[in-house]
Amino acid sequence: MVTVAPVDPAGAAASGAALLRRAWAPPALHYTEAYLRWQLGFPPADGIGAVAVRAEAGSEWVGFAAATPRRVEVAGTPIDAHLVSFVAVAPEARGSGLGHRLYAVLLDRLVAAGAQAVITFGLEGSVGLSLLVRAYEAAGFRTVDLGEYPSLGMVIPRTATAREASPPPGLPASGPADLLASAPTEEQWRHYLTDPRGTRWLGLPDRGTLTGRGGLAVLAERATTRGVEPFACLTNLFGGPFDAADLAILAEGLAGFGPPGTVATLPNPEGLPLEEARSRGLRRLAVNYCGKLFTRPDWTGSLPRLARTTVEVA
Repeated sequence: MVTVAPVDPAGAAASGAALLRRAWAPPALHYTEAYLRWQLGFPPADGIGAVAVRAEAGSEWVGFAAATPRRVEVAGTPIDAHLVSFVAVAPEARGSGLGHRLYAVLLDRLVAAGAQAVITFGLEGSVGLSLLVRAYEAAGFRTVDLGEYPSLGMVIPRTATAREASPPPGLPASGPADLLASAPTEEQWRHYLTDPRGTRWLGLPDRGTLTGRGGLAVLAERATTRGVEPFACLTNLFGGPFDAADLAILAEGLAGFGPPGTVATLPNPEGLPLEEARSRGLRRLAVNYCGKLFTRPDWTGSLPRLARTTVEVA
């Protein structure tokens, strides 16, 4: 018998990371206990911290899902939301409806805690994305489509040399008013910079009143058929839209961060001039993500017509 129940996020990192590694076949992000603990320790802006659920068969974890707090912004208005990710179902438990049960319990916990908005990403056209949308709608959430995100990638030249990181801003710019933008609080921004995988701020020249334009890169790990390999990833963009000169700076900075000969990725290139990507050594990957914003029916906030977001694909 499989039971699904909430679990204390503070104590879920080891078992959750182990299940994520087992559930996601290569090529996939390599989840470490330190990284998942960092994600589950994200500081809340509204007092509602991370929420996690687990599924057990006997004493073995066969399912896991979690949501971590993020501050976002629409048209200058801050919104406290949760980013749902880290969903895993053990191979032997698939096809039993366990994924839907995990989402149901997770969303129940978020609703009970008072969460009003949830952001999530899924693979375009996947069964998992359809399951996700049905689960949110069953829990009473309204759906806002945030568009599709073609991932970009590049092989870092073996001649690339490491470059000095720009000093991180006090707080990055949130970007234009017509998209759902990352807008971390000061405490959340400091937490971003403590990512145990290693971070680098790739700064861009300021324009007008925007400060802290640029991107936050991490040195992550990918599970492959050859083993675990490092790769540089530009996870967050702040202060867009960006022009060709900005793209050149970001691509060069990313190439100078990751190990030569390895792959660097941009899973959410929102705001970048994609028509210029090839000239900078970037290629579109086979992975396309779809972004979704889900809001409670009783949420009192108002949203303009949204189509894009700069929130990271976690």
